[in-house]
Amino acid sequence: MIEIRNSYEREVDDWAESFMKADARFAFQRAKQLASSNLAFGVAEWKSEA
Repeated sequence: MIEIRNSYEREVDDWAESFMKADARFAFQRAKQLASSNLAFGVAEWKSEA
């Protein structure tokens, strides 16, 4: 993350916790990092109330 936002590195568990703290209706699914990149992407699902 420091490459684009001057932030710190987060592990997958850190991202899952961040989404949960933001709103419990977020369900963190997974994260993927390509071997050729320092950047990764994450997938979270919004679980709205039915």
